[in-house]
Amino acid sequence: RKSHTLTLYLSAPIETYHLVMGKFLGTFMAQCFLLLPILGLSLLLALQHTLDGGQLLASYIGLFLFLGAILSIAIGVASCCKEPLMATFLSFSVLLGFSLLEWVGRLVDPACDYFAHFSLIYHCKNFLSGILSSQDLIYYVLVMISSLAFSIVRLKHESFFQR
Repeated sequence: RKSHTLTLYLSAPIETYHLVMGKFLGTFMAQCFLLLPILGLSLLLALQHTLDGGQLLASYIGLFLFLGAILSIAIGVASCCKEPLMATFLSFSVLLGFSLLEWVGRLVDPACDYFAHFSLIYHCKNFLSGILSSQDLIYYVLVMISSLAFSIVRLKHESFFQR
């Protein structure tokens, strides 16, 4: 936005949906490529030790869903900012807030885990334990869909008023 390339993108014969999804999938695939050494290390460890394949698979699924949720939230927050530094700071703040919701819930009322259900880390714990819970899968998918939909609506709104 700062270099005014958004006007160029919006004048291209592609939909805003394609622009946002291309950005999400591009960053997601780049981050997945960076996570490949972790998979390699797990396979090397499996050569000498017995690993629980189900728990390992569930952990990787959780890691990729967690990554997708983080990236979609960052794209959603960045769609509201004109400055890259401000987008970075706000994305970090929102993600920190989502991570701290579990602890806030314990401080408010230890018996009530209402706030914990909105935490990104809370839903990752089942995956790390080897449990594929549909509740956690749906949570991450809904976070991704809602954040990306927010970005699409925000950019469409901005392109409508730039005309």
